[in-house]
Amino acid sequence: MMSPEARELMRYMSDLSEEGYYAGWMQSLEYDLWDAVASGPRKYGFLDITEQHISKLVELSAKCGGWIIFDDVHEETFLPMDEWLQMFNANQQKVSKT
Repeated sequence: MMSPEARELMRYMSDLSEEGYYAGWMQSLEYDLWDAVASGPRKYGFLDITEQHISKLVELSAKCGGWIIFDDVHEETFLPMDEWLQMFNANQQKVSKT
C-alpha cells in the first residue's frame, strides 16, 4: 500500500508522462524523469521538462522518501530511495554497455 505522499509523486510522474507522450506511464518513465532530476532540463516527447518540474519531483520524492517504478506485476510501485538508486545505477551501467 502506497502512502499519500508516494501517491502524490506517482500522480505527478503520470501527469508528466501524459503531457509528454499522451500515455499514463510511458515505458522507462521512472528512469527518464530521474535522469532529468540528476542531469537537468530536457525534452521529453511533447513536454519540455523544466527546472520547475524537476524541483517538484525532488520535493515530492523527498516527502515520501523514495521513487515510483512501474512493475508489470504490481504496476506503479513505491521503492525507498536507497533501493531506487541501486536500480537506477544498475540500469545506467547496463545501458552504457550497449
